[in-house]
Amino acid sequence: MLAGCSTAPPVNETVSFYRVQLVCPAAPQIGCGSAAKPLLLELEGRPGLAEAWLNRAGTIIALVRESRTRVTRPSPAIGGTSYPKLQPLSGSALAKARADFLLRTNWYRAAAVDRLSEQEAEIITARLIHRIQSTTPLPKDTAATLQRLIAETTARRFIDPENNPREKLEAATRSHAKELLNEQQLAALEQAYAAGLRPLPNEP
Repeated sequence: MLAGCSTAPPVNETVSFYRVQLVCPAAPQIGCGSAAKPLLLELEGRPGLAEAWLNRAGTIIALVRESRTRVTRPSPAIGGTSYPKLQPLSGSALAKARADFLLRTNWYRAAAVDRLSEQEAEIITARLIHRIQSTTPLPKDTAATLQRLIAETTARRFIDPENNPREKLEAATRSHAKELLNEQQLAALEQAYAAGLRPLPNEP
C-alpha cells in the first residue's frame, strides 16, 4: 500500500482518478459491489496497472500504476458496453480524491467490494422493515430476527447472484418468516417486497 511508504512515489505520480457511475440504485448512499467487482478485476488485469480501487460512494475509481513502469493513461472506455466509461478527474475534485485516497478508509479493491454488498443489503433491509412497521407493529425481538434474516439472504443474492437467484432467496425468507410473523405481519412483508428494493419517494 502506498500510504506511509517512504519509497513510494507521490500519489499524483502513480495514481489516476476517474469518475464513474457505480452508485447502487437500491442504496444510493454507497457504490454497488456486484457491479464494481468485475470492472475492478478487469482493470487490475491490464498491463502496468497494479491496483484498482472504488470509493464508498461508487463515484470514483483510483488506478495505481506499477512502480518503475511507464504506462499510458488507460482508455476511458474499458471493457466494452457492459462497463461504465471512465472520466478523468481534474481541478478541485482531483485534489480532494487524492487527499481521500491517502487515507484508504473508504476505498475498496475487488476482494473487498463484497463489504459494500453487505452494507447495501443492510440499507435495503432497514427500508423493508420500516415499511412493515408503518403498516403493522413488530415486537422488537421479532423485528431484529427478521432484519437479520432478510439482510443475510439479500447479501447472498448480491455477492453470488449466479447461485442465489432472487426468487429462491425471497421464497426462503418467506418460509422462515412464517415462523416469526402473524397473518397481518406476513401480508405487510409481502407489500414491502412488492414495492421493490429501491427507495420510494420520501424513503432514504
